[in-house]
Amino acid sequence: MKEVLALTNDTATLAKGFLTPSPDTMESMANSLLEEFDIETRLSAARALLRMNNSEVIELLTKAMEDENYIFRAKLVKIISKLNYAQITNAIIKAINDEDSYVRKSAIEASKKNYDPKITAAIIQSINDDEINVRESAVIALGSRCDEEVIEALITALADPHWSVRMEAVEALSKINSPRVIESISKMLNDKDSEIRRSALVAIGNLDPEKIIPEATKALKDPDLSVQSESLYLLGKNGNLATISTLEDLLHHGSEMIKKEASRAIARIRERAAARNEV
Repeated sequence: MKEVLALTNDTATLAKGFLTPSPDTMESMANSLLEEFDIETRLSAARALLRMNNSEVIELLTKAMEDENYIFRAKLVKIISKLNYAQITNAIIKAINDEDSYVRKSAIEASKKNYDPKITAAIIQSINDDEINVRESAVIALGSRCDEEVIEALITALADPHWSVRMEAVEALSKINSPRVIESISKMLNDKDSEIRRSALVAIGNLDPEKIIPEATKALKDPDLSVQSESLYLLGKNGNLATISTLEDLLHHGSEMIKKEASRAIARIRERAAARNEV
């Protein structure tokens, strides 16, 4: 029992960088990684081995990714994702396609800032995964990329059957200013989920202040009050004097919130017009 505790303590100390690995400790760490029962001890061994960063270590970590314990694989992939080797890249791609959805999700999350084309391609394929949380993670990871294939994948995700995936796709695309993207987001103004319609309005407002005026005007008739409220805010921010007549009709709205938002929007437009001497 004392030997096991000593091994565990050495492993943790190595992982924190307080000891210099030696051939003997290398063997101990390898045994801990591949043969220990306790997952956290094995992960500590992986972190310790990571500091050695040689071909033997890469081989060991790659082999460990084939472990039958899916929780261990899911946690280990986040550790090895810090390494830039062809073997590790292949192991991560294999994890992105793992039989277990938790491992797939973890591998995608670990690869968010890994821009290797092979990994990006694997994440794009995950847009069609059977599991909602994997598709959602894939969309979030792709949001930090902006090449044409990624944009097309994110546009495809706008049609996902689950609202959370569509929402993340809108969020990811809102950072990419292109006519194709703006057109695709505009279609989400007809989404069945009101929160997505509201998020689409915000995205268009950020990407194209001119286009938001007609879109927000149409959205004033949205059945959801939060969408109407967002439309009024955007019109107050981007609208012109010609917009005021439409807003004045809402001063008699049945909702006190909408009446107040309409009044604020009118005031903001007039203030801007006065500042530009348009009144």
